[in-house]
Amino acid sequence: MLLYRGQPTAETQALTRARMSTWLRSALATVTHADMMLAMGRWFTDDLEIAQWYADDANGPSEIVCVEISDDVAEAFRVSNLDEGLPGGLDPQRFSRDPEREFMLPPHITARAVPIAQDTGRRLAA
Repeated sequence: MLLYRGQPTAETQALTRARMSTWLRSALATVTHADMMLAMGRWFTDDLEIAQWYADDANGPSEIVCVEISDDVAEAFRVSNLDEGLPGGLDPQRFSRDPEREFMLPPHITARAVPIAQDTGRRLAA
């Protein structure tokens, strides 16, 4: 399964609160710093259009990255399947807009994500 993430580029990931989207500022007000650090960079979706929305909402240069994983691994991290949360006490269902389309992947998987060519939806050569 190919999963996508829309995100600010590495150069713009250190956004100030003033440049953050309103929805992101509101969400951050409801979480602890520890939860924020546990969740950072781990949200993915199986829908390229949803990832594009997040990229467009980044308030600066953005990109879409993707990672390919097996269907069974993806299902294990689909937010709607994470009834008991994640190690460390993080509860992705509490923050998810669309638990059926969102995945909270572990860092060892997200580290394999690569940028895609946004005009074709295909992965760029590494």
